[in-house]
Amino acid sequence: MGRSFPITRLDQDNDGELTLEEFRKIGEFVPRLQAENANAATFAGLDQNNDSAIDAREFERLFTLRRDQTRADLPFDPIAGPVAGNPLRAVLPNFADESLDEVTPAQAKFFHDRIEPVLTAKCYSCHSELSGQLRGSLRLDDKHHLRRGGASGSILDEDPADSLLVMALHGEDFSLMPPKGRLPDNVIKDFETWVSMNAPDPRESEDRPVEVELPESSIDWEGGRAHWSYQQLRPSQRIETSSDPWSTSTIDRYLYDAMKQRGLNPVADASRGQLIRRVSLDLTGLPPTPEQVERFVNDSRDDAAALNALVDRLLESPQFGEHWGRHWLDVARFAESSGKEVNIFYPFAWRYRDYVINAFNNDTPYDRFITEQLAGDLIAAKDSVQKAQSIIATGYLAIGPKSHIQRDQRQFLLDVIDEQVDAVSRGIMGMTIACARCHDHKFDAVSQKDYYALAGIFASSEALFGGARTVQVNRTTGLIELPRFVDLPVGATMTSREREFLERQLEQTEQMPATQAGRVAKIVRTATLKSKLSHYDDDGNARKLVMCTREADPIDLPVFLRGELDRPSEIVTRGFPTVIEGPELPEIHEGSGRLDLAAWLTDPNHPLTARVMVNRVWQHLFGRGLVATPDNFGTTGRLPSHPELLDYLAKSFIDQGWSVKTLIREMVSTRAYRLDSTTEAANESIDPDNVYLWKHPRKRLPAESIRDSVLHVCGTLDLEPPVGSPVLRLGEGQVRSLERFRGRAGFGMMGYAASETSTQEFPELSQSRSVYLPVLRDHIDPILDAFDFPDASLVTGERETTTVASQSLFFMNDPFAIENATHLARSLIHEFDSTQQRVEAAFETILARSPRADERKLAIGFIDQSKRTTPIRAWTLFCQSLMATAEFRSTP
Repeated sequence: MGRSFPITRLDQDNDGELTLEEFRKIGEFVPRLQAENANAATFAGLDQNNDSAIDAREFERLFTLRRDQTRADLPFDPIAGPVAGNPLRAVLPNFADESLDEVTPAQAKFFHDRIEPVLTAKCYSCHSELSGQLRGSLRLDDKHHLRRGGASGSILDEDPADSLLVMALHGEDFSLMPPKGRLPDNVIKDFETWVSMNAPDPRESEDRPVEVELPESSIDWEGGRAHWSYQQLRPSQRIETSSDPWSTSTIDRYLYDAMKQRGLNPVADASRGQLIRRVSLDLTGLPPTPEQVERFVNDSRDDAAALNALVDRLLESPQFGEHWGRHWLDVARFAESSGKEVNIFYPFAWRYRDYVINAFNNDTPYDRFITEQLAGDLIAAKDSVQKAQSIIATGYLAIGPKSHIQRDQRQFLLDVIDEQVDAVSRGIMGMTIACARCHDHKFDAVSQKDYYALAGIFASSEALFGGARTVQVNRTTGLIELPRFVDLPVGATMTSREREFLERQLEQTEQMPATQAGRVAKIVRTATLKSKLSHYDDDGNARKLVMCTREADPIDLPVFLRGELDRPSEIVTRGFPTVIEGPELPEIHEGSGRLDLAAWLTDPNHPLTARVMVNRVWQHLFGRGLVATPDNFGTTGRLPSHPELLDYLAKSFIDQGWSVKTLIREMVSTRAYRLDSTTEAANESIDPDNVYLWKHPRKRLPAESIRDSVLHVCGTLDLEPPVGSPVLRLGEGQVRSLERFRGRAGFGMMGYAASETSTQEFPELSQSRSVYLPVLRDHIDPILDAFDFPDASLVTGERETTTVASQSLFFMNDPFAIENATHLARSLIHEFDSTQQRVEAAFETILARSPRADERKLAIGFIDQSKRTTPIRAWTLFCQSLMATAEFRSTP
């Protein structure tokens, strides 16, 4: 726990506790608590045992973000109001916001009496305008230069424990300052107190950042707004005519018209056996069982009615949300580690994953889904569970990749904001707005002003991602702890034996001699062990901690020329891209503007939000989006193949309450979806890429579906969702630590490693669905990596699809494939007597069809020729061969 404001400064009667009257004096040091109602509300939240007094332990909670409400009758608002003191104010040109000049008399006296004399005597010789050589590019004799920091970045932080100034005084991660000798403990305590008050500085200063002139924009706004995707939806109504005997829906009529205009004819419909495998894989990511195939094939209803009934069952299956939630996780760049130079674990990212899965299973309207992820902490909820889920949803803005090694807090924040701008603009709008960070967009009508107007919204918010500060991990935050009464899963418990083991390790580590060689290892190990322990309460229950986003001190950013921190130009009011035609651009009058952003994006008149989402759904069902660049609807993206159909689907999506399940049901109920995937020479010569869908495209299964299908057909898949994630048990250390423990016996108590017979590092999930496997940036599960799992640091609307020899070799040589094929082989031998029966059953189980005559003959011949080996070995090889086929890895 970081150093904080000492309770003794307020405890007038020295009884070790604070009354409300004593607590109110904190307003003299912390301006955001000056109002009486804020003091009383905060006091009540801290007083956990309701004894009308706050002891040191309760008071300490004021300086963390991990608040704990246990009484259900208390209002559920675990996220405190806007954080005071935005670090980015230090780079505003001319400090248009004069917040630094707001210093109370008590704060001024504290600075002049306790801080300034020390700076003058101990620091100015190296860190002032008059020093011969300015050390570390850091000046402390001017409040604006002090705020800006030096070569290592800002020296201040809301939490004193994260302040570079305080760490230098303690000699942590830096050479001790001042270098001639450590300051007395009481003086260091004064500096900690000063930093916790947001470093009020009453000194006068004329030396402020200078605004650099912003070059005039050369964007052709009129031409930019003419681009198709920035204009409002313009759906046209298709009327059924007798000249179209093929279509069974409005979607079909759009497609049929486009085919006829190009001299194309649709192929015949797929068989029922092909159709059930296709729709089962598309909707749940799992193949049908032989029993399900038989029921569907023999359904006495017509094809459309039988398919509709099947689709309804699959949409209500829990496996639907697991499969389609994974599609969104690609777009949301979900991962459970930070990536980049210092790849640290995010132990609570799994809550966002589960939120997404539940949202798809519950058919949360897409407009609500977007609003929750951008501003769930700011919207109303019907009960505490929905409120908790809405807060968890804002983890969308917190789970992106981060450079935790960055010392400059301001540069770190601007990089995080840039990543958030990119995630929202690509993922929700299909725009590449982040390309305008350093200069006006080269191709689209998006200016630097547009970029920084949007960036200001995220600069006025605070992403809480956690982390344990240690060597190389310089940027961390707290987490939000949800009330215990909220009914949420908590993950695996920690046994008393495990806690004792960790505490013993921590004690031994802290007693290690702080030699120069072992100092770094001691710091890292201590921080990691404390992090693991902090995730559990005294009873061993995992705490309900969440990554999320909350309001911060609102700020309008300047345009940074070339994106450089030290070149601020004109300040831009928070807002939205001006090129888009449609909803009126609202003015942001209060708060960060995240709620305004969500309202603007989900306005029915917004031209991009619905188009982008229906295109994503279409792509997953038909193999290619109506816009073939799903994350780029700008001028460098592809034009829509069926623009009228795209607008019809977008308008229908909005009119039907933004229901994703309804949209999917409409698409898979079409005649186009039921087409066979066989080719036809005349059509092939006209449309070789099948852009106009004269046949159904064969789609390579995503990596997760391939792994899950192996487990499913072999009878080893566990459909019960695991609670939490193994990453929770690993603390907030670095991902590279997994390499050191891989394969080491006994590591499973406090972490996880690969078993001797599995390529997986988390063997307890070896039979769970792949969506629940930990996603660690730059450390992807080897099975998923073999089949083109996406880069979790990027928005990925469309995965790459490669075909390489190692994929087939995986099915022949990998222990995972061999173990599961062996399990299926045993089942075939146990349940069926003859070779022919086993061959039939293997085909029906693995490929959802009966073997052709030539296949049956080859299979029986293979088994007969394998009599020199054991039956288990022969049938295992046969099952592996079927799973290694392209047919198994594709939809028919």
